[in-house]
Amino acid sequence: MNKYLKVFFTILFLMIHISGFTQPIQHFGYVNVIDAMMLHPTMRYFDTSTKRFSLAAFKGINIEERIKEDKVKIRIEINKLNDELKKYDDKLKEMEETYLERSEHLIKSNESLNSMTKKRRKKYEEDRAAMQAEFFSKSAEVRRKAFPIKEKIKKLEQSSKYSGYTNEKETRSLFSLMLDDVYEAMNACAKMHNCSFVFNSSAKINYIETNSDRFWDTPNEMPDFLDNYKKRLEEQGEEEANTITGGQLTQWLDEKDSVFKNCSDNRLSMFVMNGGINLTPDVINYIYKKHKISKEHQKFIYDYYDKIIVPGVNGPRDF
Repeated sequence: MNKYLKVFFTILFLMIHISGFTQPIQHFGYVNVIDAMMLHPTMRYFDTSTKRFSLAAFKGINIEERIKEDKVKIRIEINKLNDELKKYDDKLKEMEETYLERSEHLIKSNESLNSMTKKRRKKYEEDRAAMQAEFFSKSAEVRRKAFPIKEKIKKLEQSSKYSGYTNEKETRSLFSLMLDDVYEAMNACAKMHNCSFVFNSSAKINYIETNSDRFWDTPNEMPDFLDNYKKRLEEQGEEEANTITGGQLTQWLDEKDSVFKNCSDNRLSMFVMNGGINLTPDVINYIYKKHKISKEHQKFIYDYYDKIIVPGVNGPRDF
């Protein structure tokens, strides 16, 4: 290679290398999005048995009025569907009566089965089989069309049991609003820590099963945490209060498999990176500041995450 080109590339390499040192150090960060969601203030209203939020999550709503309105709407919708279903039921009844009449007529017209010729018996059996096949085929088609209506009625009857709770659309909307907070906080904290990339460290954990229907036997600890932690701190001192509260929150955070059943927001997306700066406590506390949660709660979150052992992604909690 020409010696002048060698000198040019050497100088170019040194310029790029040296300029790299003049730039701010870029970090990789990670946030446990599921933890940030589980510890969001709105989760105080989450009901672990219905997988929905109490209507109290909406400020200024008249819950009793809303329950009455929902029941009336559901009853009107069920009545409409029952009217529609009755048409199919009547159609089936009519088809069954016609089939029985035709069967009876066929039998009467072939009363002397024993004296039938082989050819005539074969014709009778073919006619009978064809009649049955036609009836079962057409009745199955009517039942197939009626099935979605029955499912809608079943779903509406089930939803009537959720009086006082958000419907599926509202539940998804609240989860999305919470994720708005998480991502707003993540962007702010990433900027503060100079992180050029931030990864979700919770998403590939096997126990996040959004379709789980298993029986829930762990209470929601968020109301107690948000309402009673400061009082516990004053009465029992920091060490004992943190030990008790830490144990409760660990149990709550470890029961993640059913919470997000009704969350369809794709921002619970899947990407994991080992190492980096854990922005999870900063993200949670950014949200707490936004929602005017006390400084004592914010300090507890930092203390809590300082005691988490993280071998890889999200290991056992030492609390």
